[in-house]
Amino acid sequence: MERQKKFKLMLTLLMISLAAALYFQPACAEAASSPKLNKTKLTLIVKKSATLKVTNSKKSVTWSSSNPKVASVSRKGKVTAKKKGTATITAKTGKKKLKCKVTVKKCFKIILLRQFYILSKQITMRTCPC
Repeated sequence: MERQKKFKLMLTLLMISLAAALYFQPACAEAASSPKLNKTKLTLIVKKSATLKVTNSKKSVTWSSSNPKVASVSRKGKVTAKKKGTATITAKTGKKKLKCKVTVKKCFKIILLRQFYILSKQITMRTCPC
């Protein structure tokens, strides 16, 4: 008798936990599959580029730039810095719009390197890769 009560209790608890798991599963799956951009902020140097990617989306992505003179974007999400300033890159997938703020900087620092040789002294200048 005692054994049957324990079995019924365990079976009831198992059914409740299974029902709860099934009830909450769609909400978790929906949140996990929401499209996202791999970066929301990006800083580039003039003439450099970086690639943005949309994750959790099987739909096609349309890319656009709020200021193409500062930063342009290709069909595949490659952002190229053109001149100093800011731009917002937008990726549209389905009804969702994802945005990344791009800041383009000009490299203006100069680093002086001193190289000493046995017979002569030489100073080399180069621009920084920032």
